[in-house]
Amino acid sequence: MELILLAEWGHLLLFGAFALSFLAIINFIFNFDLKPRLSSLFSLGQLFLVSLSFLALVFCFVYNDFTLQYVAANSHSQLPWYYKLTAVWGAHEGSLLLWVLILAFWQYLLSRDNYLPKQVLLVSSLILFGLVALVLFSSNPFLRWLPDSPSEGLDLNPLLQDPAFVIHPPMLYLGYVGFVMPFIITMSTLLHPQEFDLDKYVYLMRKWSVLAFGFLTIGIALGSWWAYYELGWGGWWFWDPVENASFMPWLCGLALIHSLLIVKNRPTTIIWVMLLSIVTFGLSILGTFLVRSGIITSVHSFAADPERGLFILGLFVFMIGSAFVLLLIRTKYFNTQYTKKPQITFNTQTVCIGASVILFSLMIVVLLGTTYPILAEMLFSENVTIGLPYFNKVTLPFFALLLLFSAIGPYLPFTRKQYWLMGFSALVTLVLELGVFKLNLHEDTGVLLGLFLGLFLGIWLLFSTIFHFILSPKKQIKKIGMVMAHTGFALSAIGAVVNTHMIVEKEVVIAVNQLVQVGGYTFELAHLEDKRGQNYTAKTAIFNIKNVNHEASPIQVKTEKRYYANRQMALSETGLLPGFLQDIYISLGEPVGAHTWSCKIIIHPLVRWIWLGALFIALGSGISFFRLISNYNKKIHK
Repeated sequence: MELILLAEWGHLLLFGAFALSFLAIINFIFNFDLKPRLSSLFSLGQLFLVSLSFLALVFCFVYNDFTLQYVAANSHSQLPWYYKLTAVWGAHEGSLLLWVLILAFWQYLLSRDNYLPKQVLLVSSLILFGLVALVLFSSNPFLRWLPDSPSEGLDLNPLLQDPAFVIHPPMLYLGYVGFVMPFIITMSTLLHPQEFDLDKYVYLMRKWSVLAFGFLTIGIALGSWWAYYELGWGGWWFWDPVENASFMPWLCGLALIHSLLIVKNRPTTIIWVMLLSIVTFGLSILGTFLVRSGIITSVHSFAADPERGLFILGLFVFMIGSAFVLLLIRTKYFNTQYTKKPQITFNTQTVCIGASVILFSLMIVVLLGTTYPILAEMLFSENVTIGLPYFNKVTLPFFALLLLFSAIGPYLPFTRKQYWLMGFSALVTLVLELGVFKLNLHEDTGVLLGLFLGLFLGIWLLFSTIFHFILSPKKQIKKIGMVMAHTGFALSAIGAVVNTHMIVEKEVVIAVNQLVQVGGYTFELAHLEDKRGQNYTAKTAIFNIKNVNHEASPIQVKTEKRYYANRQMALSETGLLPGFLQDIYISLGEPVGAHTWSCKIIIHPLVRWIWLGALFIALGSGISFFRLISNYNKKIHK
């Protein structure tokens, strides 16, 4: 009885948030001069109600309330408590409620900002109203299975029973949904442009954009790390449609951040900035549609319900369509305000504009590759698959240009020292390619050139960033966020290039006490043992790994093949021997005979540099956020 009341209270509280959002909209319409304090109270009330509703759903999972359809479909009484928390957002309905909770959180933070236009509450409440309506009327996690409720749940998808999934979705959504902040600020400005203040607008946009970008970077990196060791295929990025759904707003958000750096000196770019803020949030909604409509197939996707997809698509068309119409109406106003054409010179500002255009173009390329198979099937009944070859081929020139712009842009005009630095970077690259990696000059010319160009640009960016920091630390410390982010971009680029070109991968069939050699290492299957977990059984394989060039004792690595009876699903748990310069990756496959198993062995050079770089980028974003607040407060108190 208590559990039933708890779920009903959660349901009722969500209706309360829905009603409060509607009341906030009505109140704004009939009281244009809404005081900031009242706006903050409305936002706090919405956050409070959604938080309690979400907490009610959490307790329904913890206490195994299988009368709820959502709990029964995604949990089990034997599921460890921390995975019950993961199960709350492990499928469609709960993940959307988390979406709404984070949206309410961002709205409340925004409502407390002293520099916001009055229209913020209207815009944010309209968005929250639409998303809460989607949860209540199309994706309700509080629906019951009465009177024939199951006594046991189906269990959480085994792929999601992983520590990374405790923090990956919240981090991803904090960034994904966080780009609603620039969208709200832009829409509020467009609703009443007469109150537009360029300094305040740029400050608010930069502050919230870099924060959302930092969270989204962490979320994407955690998703990449999870896919790397959990899915068993051994890669760190697959250009999966759901991966692309979060990567596209990341690209567009980065374009927005670079554009905001120059808009004060080039105010004619204000329309471009506003366009980017609308498109970035639009991509977040579009990504939600792709993941939840059932029109794509992916291990990451949450739902396969066309009705829900149409609801989300309707929200997307209304929100983004209205934004574009409003931007079109206001374009003439802003163009008359900023008529002076800046002189076109090759300087840091020009490079920032170029970088934002390249990032936006790269987003378009990824968007086309992601959506074309869907459109081809819908319009022409053609089954088209676009995967790694397309994306790798068409995106590489864009990444090369971004590395080049990052290396030269912040340090223009070019000096003789920078030419020497460029030559030194090329020499280091050549030594690495021929000396350390020991590549044969008779190998494929395209492979050699691709490795050289990517490695050279990454090393040049890394050396250039470090060199200028050492040369003028006082100047560079003022933009330490950019320094950290560019260092991270260089590390990720070097790791990605080396890993892509130098990876060693082999599928083997191995028996107990048998030795195989892969890439300078011997692998011995020492023994197999059975294991029973809380909600699974497993076959554990223990490997002895030894470097053929060293006399050191072998190192043991465990890998498992798990079977989840509740889901009737088998899953490989990867064995990893991690290292700063390389990972050794073992994934146990299927039994081939009585005592032999198939196995995938991969040697991943510099793979951890990719996630280390992402961490640097996220740290740079966080530092920039706090420095922006500090610098602006100092400025207004002078």
